[in-house]
Amino acid sequence: MPAPLDNITDRIRERISEIDAQLAGVDELTAERDQLRQALAALGQADRPAPPKRSARRTGTRRNRASRPTKPAASRAKRSRPGANRERIVAHLRESGPAPASAIAKATGINRAVVYSNLAQLTEAGEVTQQDDAGTAHFALTP
Repeated sequence: MPAPLDNITDRIRERISEIDAQLAGVDELTAERDQLRQALAALGQADRPAPPKRSARRTGTRRNRASRPTKPAASRAKRSRPGANRERIVAHLRESGPAPASAIAKATGINRAVVYSNLAQLTEAGEVTQQDDAGTAHFALTP
């Protein structure tokens, strides 16, 4: 065999040896896992799912909910009843005509992100159309 092939075959054999060494640890882990499953079965806990793993990225201390500063009750936003924001957006478009999402948010007092989400749903349902006017998206009720 020429010398370059000898070099390649030597590298392949070395890598196979490395893989064999790594796989030896797998047999030990498999045996330990089986022993732990047997122990759970003996305790009558075999059918219970394992608790979720905690993220290794999480660092620092966690404050419990009771120690978190809270907003006064008067300043907390109250949730609207389901469909109320959608109704207010449609009513605004009916009364005022085409408008950008930011103007709708300002006029209705609904959070802008909530307005965008509702407009996307209304557009997908075909109830609202989007028209681009000089780089600004205006939304209007579908005729």
